[in-house]
Amino acid sequence: METNVNKQIAVHLREIYFGRNWSLSNLKEHLEDVEWREAITEVYEFNTIARLTWHMGFYVTALLKALNGGEMSAEDDQSFNHPAIASH
Repeated sequence: METNVNKQIAVHLREIYFGRNWSLSNLKEHLEDVEWREAITEVYEFNTIARLTWHMGFYVTALLKALNGGEMSAEDDQSFNHPAIASH
């Protein structure tokens, strides 16, 4: 049973990133033409594209570690702290 759940999660994550999910939307399509300067541009007090993308990757990385038998050790206070971006 656990293997089946892991496979389902993997399929859903792949579809969110590359397409064919229930929303007919995916990250690759929406992010592939975003320039790095645009990704780090702050608008009012909203999170930047870079910050939100880092946040999603942060939790996917933690989830994959847990699904592979490791400990789920992601800390919310670290989930938006991405390295500085100064080039493509």
